[in-house]
Amino acid sequence: MSVHVEGMRRSKRLRLVNTRKADNHARVESKQISQHNSIPSPLQTIPNEIIMLLGNHIPNWNDYQNLRHSCRRTSQCLSRNHARKSFAFGKRIEKHMHGLAHFCLTRLRSGTDSDCSEYLRRLLDAAGIRLIEPTKGSVALEPSEVDWLEFCWRQNILHGALSTLADSESIFSCDLEYDHRGYYDKLVDEVYDRTWPAPPDGFDEDDWMGMVEEYSNDNEASFLNRSFNMRCEFQEAYQSLDSRSTSQNLERLHQEVFVKLGIELFEKFFNEVEKNEMQFPGWLEKLGEAVYLEDPPVTESVSVSLMLEVKRLERIFDDVETLLRYGFSTVLVLWRDPDYRVACPFGTGSDNWFATSGRCSFS
Repeated sequence: MSVHVEGMRRSKRLRLVNTRKADNHARVESKQISQHNSIPSPLQTIPNEIIMLLGNHIPNWNDYQNLRHSCRRTSQCLSRNHARKSFAFGKRIEKHMHGLAHFCLTRLRSGTDSDCSEYLRRLLDAAGIRLIEPTKGSVALEPSEVDWLEFCWRQNILHGALSTLADSESIFSCDLEYDHRGYYDKLVDEVYDRTWPAPPDGFDEDDWMGMVEEYSNDNEASFLNRSFNMRCEFQEAYQSLDSRSTSQNLERLHQEVFVKLGIELFEKFFNEVEKNEMQFPGWLEKLGEAVYLEDPPVTESVSVSLMLEVKRLERIFDDVETLLRYGFSTVLVLWRDPDYRVACPFGTGSDNWFATSGRCSFS
C-alpha cells in the first residue's frame, strides 16, 4: 500500500514540475514576442525620402502596390499622385495603351455575349492570370474615388494581364496534343457547307463562288453576305496573332482557346441552321436561285433567330481580331521602339514592365 501511495505522490510531483516548465517556457516565449513586436519596422524609421526613392525604382505595378500598402506611412508617402506619375505613359504611346486598356476593360466588365468578353476571360484563365474586379458596394463613391478605382483597374490590365501575355519570355501551359488546326479547318468547311448554296447543274464551281460573292457584296443585309463575313472574321481572328511580333507560345495559346470557344459558338449556330431547315425546307437552294436569277434577297426563308445568331458571331470574331491584331501588335511595336518608352520618374523604360504575372490585385 505504501509503495502505491509513494508512486502516486511521485507522479503528482512530476506533473507539477512539467507544468511549471511549460509555464516558464510560455512566459519566455511571450516576452520574446513582445520584444519583437516592440521593434519598429524599418519602413517606420527610415526617412520619407528613402521610401519615395524605393517607390520611384519599382517598375512592377503589383510590387509597387505591395510596398504602398505595407503600412500607413508608406501609403502616405507613396500617394495617389505619386502612383499616377510613376506609372504614366509617354504622350506618344499613352493613347494606344489607354485605348487597348479601355477596349479590354469595357468587355471584361460588360459581360455581354455580343463582344469578346468570354474569349478574354478564357485566355487570361488559360494563361494563369487572375484579375480581381472592383467590388460594387452599395454606397455611392465620390468622383475622385471612382477615378482612382478606374486607374487601378486599368493598371491591373495593362501592367498585369496584357504585359504578361505580350511578354516574349512568358511560358503558358498549352495542350500540345490538341489539334486546333484540324478543328479549325473542319469548322471553316462546315460553315461553308451549311451557309453557301451548292452550284446548280452546269455551273463551274469557281464561277459559282464568284457569282455568290458578287451577289453578297451587292446585298449587304442578306444572309449570304452575313455568313460570308462571319466566316472571314473567324479565319482572320484565328490568324490575327503573329508569332514574329509576339511569341509562338502566345500564338499557340490563343489558337487553342479561340478554337475551343469557336466550337461552342458554332454549335449553337448550327442548331439554328437545323431549325431553319425544318421551318423552311430547301431554303439554301432558294438562296442559290436568287443568285443566278438575280432576284432580290430571299429573306423570308431565313428565320430572325438565325440572322441574329450570324450577326452575333460576326461581331464576336471581329472584336477578337481587333484586340489581337490592332491591340497587342500595335502596343508591342510601339513599346519596342525607344522613342515610345514609358515616361516614369525612374526613367529607365525597362523591359521589366513585361515581367508581371499571376494574380493582379485591385485596391
